[in-house]
Amino acid sequence: MICHQRLMKEQKLEEDLKALPFDPSSHPIDDYIFAKENFSDEVKGFLVSYEWLKSVGVPGKWCFTMRLEGRLAGVQVFNEPAAYSHILGPGTMKWECLVQRGCTVSWAHKHLGSKMLMASITWMVQNTDKRLFVGYADKEAGEVGIIYQSCNFRYIGDKFGIPFKLRHPIYKKGKEFCAHSLRRTGVLKAWCKQNQIKVEASWIKSNGFKDLKAIPPEVKHAWYDWGDKIIEESEKIKVPSKGKYALVRGRDRREQRHLESLFDVKVFPYPKRS
Repeated sequence: MICHQRLMKEQKLEEDLKALPFDPSSHPIDDYIFAKENFSDEVKGFLVSYEWLKSVGVPGKWCFTMRLEGRLAGVQVFNEPAAYSHILGPGTMKWECLVQRGCTVSWAHKHLGSKMLMASITWMVQNTDKRLFVGYADKEAGEVGIIYQSCNFRYIGDKFGIPFKLRHPIYKKGKEFCAHSLRRTGVLKAWCKQNQIKVEASWIKSNGFKDLKAIPPEVKHAWYDWGDKIIEESEKIKVPSKGKYALVRGRDRREQRHLESLFDVKVFPYPKRS
């Protein structure tokens, strides 16, 4: 099975090349410029055009790009995980980061994806507390995690991800969604607005996420009940499990050794495309 992003690149290549005022084949990979950028409409449109789900989901918390002569050639998006793991042991959630989305344009250098991913991880390690980076390979999209493999991520199995997606006749206009998305901060804010409940500043942490301890119990329970009702009324759509990859990266050798000593999850051989 061909990876969806590769298929999109093959379909778009001829048209994309016609729109370029330069020949990308004449540019070595070092000509591409890496930068941290805001999650803009340009970035969102780029991701949607290549992503299997035709959606970016929750807006990324950290966004990085690769450009060639000003043209957008790659996008890498990181976020907080929907659920934190214990790969490095209990109490290490602040170190974990989700590789949420990533893709390169049809004419990009063949190694741009892996270079962009590692440049983004390096920036994160230097500028944030993140030290554990996890990513998923979606079987439905024909992915086996080639970029993760090329960047020396560890493969920790293929039994990850949600067992079902949901479809509600009214919620999200009938589009598929995940049950855990109902607990996101943006959904809470939308629900409060719909129910004429003022979201107090104290309910939101400095990182922009909800603080469940600060939300009044009556509000929190009513929101939970609403979400449970949406799930109960929804059609359940079984989805294949996903492969999961993990990489630890310290700021220096000493920190790297410490992180490696905490890594206590079984590692499997890389899967190959049949």
